[in-house]
Amino acid sequence: MADDDGPKSDNHQNVTVDIGASANPPGFDERADGTDGRARRRRSTCGIPADYAITELAGTTVSYDVTVKAIRKRIVPELDDEFAKDLGDFASLDAR
Repeated sequence: MADDDGPKSDNHQNVTVDIGASANPPGFDERADGTDGRARRRRSTCGIPADYAITELAGTTVSYDVTVKAIRKRIVPELDDEFAKDLGDFASLDAR
């Protein structure tokens, strides 16, 4: 780890990242999106705005070194009577 004035490093391994999540730093999604699902390494750098909510990152430049291991699509079920039945002993969505 560098001194207080130099670059800092943070390492996360084997984590799932949701593209489009509000927690992603600005520019991250655009650089990570569009991969083909094979283990593919991407390196990129993006500037963080001065008014960014995480003050430790605000006004800095962040470098990413990402390896995409898999791409998954989140499927949200229809909010209907079948969904209610799957949740438990409900005849319909209105039977709460």
